[in-house]
Amino acid sequence: MTPPADRHRARGLWLAVLAASLAAGCGGPRYGFALPDGACREADDDARPWETRGFGMPVPDDAPRRGARRPRVVVQTFSDFECPYCGQLEPTMARLLEEYGACVQVVWRHHPLEYHAHARLAAQAAHEVYRQAGDAAFFRFAALLFADQGRLARADLEARAATIGGVDLARLREALDAGAHAEVVARDQAALDALPTDAPLGAPTVLVNGTLVHGARRYGHFAFRVEEALAEQYGVTRR
Repeated sequence: MTPPADRHRARGLWLAVLAASLAAGCGGPRYGFALPDGACREADDDARPWETRGFGMPVPDDAPRRGARRPRVVVQTFSDFECPYCGQLEPTMARLLEEYGACVQVVWRHHPLEYHAHARLAAQAAHEVYRQAGDAAFFRFAALLFADQGRLARADLEARAATIGGVDLARLREALDAGAHAEVVARDQAALDALPTDAPLGAPTVLVNGTLVHGARRYGHFAFRVEEALAEQYGVTRR
């Protein structure tokens, strides 16, 4: 029988190995890519592989974003505020940024589905929040919408926008009345519709440096795709 002290030491060693694995990040043992130390850092050139790799797609200048200012990997999320699966994706993206935020940028693209009655107006309201108050305000507003997806009528949108610092509610109402951001929403959807796929793409649809991921997949899938994209940049293969 193993003495208690030895069991405690073995358990401590196992926990240390597990912690090291989880903290390893880029180049860690989880996904098998032999990335160099410090691989997840901001780009030192303007290569923009997300525009040429896979389903390459440029990022519009006026798309809300978070993460690295000079990314090596861009994750474009085509999302719908009324879609429950899109809501499930948000914590995954937040975790991705916690671990890879030094080299990854997550970009929001609008993709309100036609059968979601409030999604299109919600997208326009969110874009007006972004135009008035910037990226951080947009994602705070988005979090409020995802927190209660059953309440996305216009009055609900205005009430939540009123809680975001830097938002002029009168200007937001004017923008909604005029459909000021309808073209931005349509542009994002047109970009997705233009991809040469066998069937229309639903929500969420994600592009990781051009690699298409459909649906709210598990965190590990997105982390794998990030490291795969980094591995191509460093010219390394899986172990």
